Amino acid sequence: MTTIINVKDLYTLEVSKKDKGNKDAYINIHIDRLKEASLHVPRGRSISSRAYNITFDYQYGKDILDINTLLRPGKIILKQDSISYPNTRNTSLYRFNEPTGQYVGLGSTEAAFRTKGGKYILLSNK
Repeated sequence: MTTIINVKDLYTLEVSKKDKGNKDAYINIHIDRLKEASLHVPRGRSISSRAYNITFDYQYGKDILDINTLLRPGKIILKQDSISYPNTRNTSLYRFNEPTGQYVGLGSTEAAFRTKGGKYILLSNK
């Protein structure tokens, strides 16, 4: 997985309001592997990669502020490991839609994102 983000795009209005020039303030980028991805795979699709959850936050002292919207879109690229996941028919990138509880196709193996990062996975036809 490759993620391209300009660090300046994480310095949002909310972050700038909380930033007081503290030396113990950080921007955190969290990339976590998901285990429950198979629960939400659409019919007729099979898993073609591990699922990842990407989130951003600003930590200042003991307080943490979630970064919900980037200033400009970042980019995520997932490459299929054809040894672990040999099914490569019509592989495309999907993002998990929280309100519906389903993965939504993004069209190719790379996509731009602007809000909250999200949960991403590669799916292919069965």
